[in-house]
Amino acid sequence: MKHSNPSPLVNTLVPFFKLWMIIFALLVSAIASAQTLDFSEAKLIGGKDGGKGAQYLFKGVAKDVLGNASIDCIVTINDHSGDVELKSVDIPVSGNGTAFQPLVNYKAGKSDAWIEFGFSFLSADRQQAPKQPVLLPFLIASFYGLEGYEEARSFIECDLGRETNVVVGSQINNLEVTQFGTLFRTENKQEMTGSYAGFNGYNEKISFFSHEVGSVKVRFGLKKNGKEWSGEAQYNLEFSEMITAFAILRN
Repeated sequence: MKHSNPSPLVNTLVPFFKLWMIIFALLVSAIASAQTLDFSEAKLIGGKDGGKGAQYLFKGVAKDVLGNASIDCIVTINDHSGDVELKSVDIPVSGNGTAFQPLVNYKAGKSDAWIEFGFSFLSADRQQAPKQPVLLPFLIASFYGLEGYEEARSFIECDLGRETNVVVGSQINNLEVTQFGTLFRTENKQEMTGSYAGFNGYNEKISFFSHEVGSVKVRFGLKKNGKEWSGEAQYNLEFSEMITAFAILRN
């Protein structure tokens, strides 16, 4: 009986094919990985603290595969209503110091009140002057802790640009979402009675995502429904960047 042996070409291609299969598997696994952007350190770099036009630099919100800072973020107060005071641009809540967590004071009044922030992502390369804008391949913005009060309810409006989409979890029962073009608005369905400490909707999280994101607009506000209300509200925004195989190849 005759036996045929593989040609030298086949012997060469088999290891080569196995190597590419391993590389492909590693790239596919990378698609599902993500990193939470770190907004733990803010520095005022322009304007008056808490005022319209104020700019805050958050260094190294994202890192590369070697652990080096790759992206910075500049947060700008685009505008705010007259009865709003920003107490702090970021007050970390225990257990999630990387989220963007502004503390807002609402003065007495019956009109809806709000403050709007703009987020711009830039290269963290210290050799570049000025820093170059960065497009994040896939960005997720998650909001949680929307508070309800006896006379009012807090809301958020998020715009990630073109093709913004929303992810509504099965456990969201007390939040409602409306869409206006690329802008999504989320608020509590109804006011609370009593303290919000026991409110089931407080820890509900809702997320929005888009791709090729270079800037984000977010408005935090309070809907007073024509009722007198004053007090402070804490908001919680967590950004996550999906690390895709294409992003790894690009770098």
